Amino acid sequence: MACELLYGRKGYEMLRQCSVAPITLDQFALKNGSFKAYIKVYGKERYNSYDKWLQSVISGTAQEAHPFDAGEFTASHQPHHDMESVYWLILWFLVKAWPKGIELEDLNLGISGRNSHNFIIETMLARGTGADDAFAMVTWLRNSKELWELMLHPVYRHLVTMLADMGRYICMCWSRFPDVPFWHSHEVFKRLLFKQIVQMTNANDPIPIQGHRPSLNPTPFDASDTTSES
Repeated sequence: MACELLYGRKGYEMLRQCSVAPITLDQFALKNGSFKAYIKVYGKERYNSYDKWLQSVISGTAQEAHPFDAGEFTASHQPHHDMESVYWLILWFLVKAWPKGIELEDLNLGISGRNSHNFIIETMLARGTGADDAFAMVTWLRNSKELWELMLHPVYRHLVTMLADMGRYICMCWSRFPDVPFWHSHEVFKRLLFKQIVQMTNANDPIPIQGHRPSLNPTPFDASDTTSES
């Protein structure tokens, strides 16, 4: 997982990698139709409980401890790692799908002379999670919505805020909060997806997909390459 690189770092370097634009309660708040749909299915208790906890983090009143104070820190699998996987699956679907009404050549437009969709696919297949490469996967977690607008096809313009908020949340060093709810990232992703689905439904602005885009013949991944990150 890309975020294992973040949790494996120590001291200032770890905190620098985890440092992103401040999160706000409004980013993950539901309103109108999305709020009503959420409450109907899940009720208010979980919603209010998460809001209260996140507000304590934002206000600086949440209990906090440096994750390395107890000595050597070893990352173990946590529920938020599952949500990081969901994030990469969403991105993979977006770059591999072929939206209706879009010529295949138009999907190959990129930034700075790069073929963005092809580059994203090749990087993910090569497991390019190195933190020092400006285009590596771990840096995509910190992408702004403006950068996602450049990297993805305009047909996905409505999704860039959701992607940016998901990545920003994943990138936070939640291990420094001892009382973090184990379900916190599931709650955030559920809200962001709820919000996106309701917005697109109300606007009658879906993204019809005609199928899987043809193979791009990317550089094959060499399983014997022990330098690749998993």
